[in-house]
Amino acid sequence: GWVGRFTDALHRLETEGDIEAMVSQYAPDATLWTPTQPEPHQGPDEIRQFWQRYRAQFDRIYSTFDRDITTE
Repeated sequence: GWVGRFTDALHRLETEGDIEAMVSQYAPDATLWTPTQPEPHQGPDEIRQFWQRYRAQFDRIYSTFDRDITTE
């Protein structure tokens, strides 16, 4: 499902620096909102920039997930 695809893409970003793995998770007209920034990121270029800045903050990072709660 989409949760597994997102998790796989996030781990590729974290371990390999694969930004495009994350960008490919979004539709071309997607808008990404984050709790830490007041303005949304719209479209692939802004979403790419967001994930590049995110990854650049860390020398090394690896996310784990305790729960997957999916609803309609």
